[in-house]
Amino acid sequence: MTPEAGSFHSTRSMRLAAAGVRVPVPYNFLDGVLLMELVADRNGDAAPRLNDVPFSADEARLHHATLLREVVRMLCAGVVPLRHTPVSGRPRSPLCLMGVCFDCLVEVDGMQNVQSCLVEVRAGMQVKLQLGARHVEATS
Repeated sequence: MTPEAGSFHSTRSMRLAAAGVRVPVPYNFLDGVLLMELVADRNGDAAPRLNDVPFSADEARLHHATLLREVVRMLCAGVVPLRHTPVSGRPRSPLCLMGVCFDCLVEVDGMQNVQSCLVEVRAGMQVKLQLGARHVEATS
């Protein structure tokens, strides 16, 4: 990470925190590394990745509602763009929130390229993060 990028992310994190968004506190930027607060569980252990936490359908709906409130806080704080698309690098808000951007692609129950914003949560579904385009197995 360049010093400019470290400063950008540090400033953005402080701006989000000031708006009430829960973000790790940036402490320092040194040798291309942005040192931030450890996000931990009740026991002080590193918090698990969201992908590794099982949720019931009701719990997922509750977390989704919380996430949407945080997105609104980010937008109200003027933190746009929040991210850039992986292919073109174009600026984007947290998600398009209407099913047109394809930036929320996940794997659901083994099926790749599922737009997570358009899927109703149901008990027992297996959701995995998907980075980039789907993987296609070569056939002989």
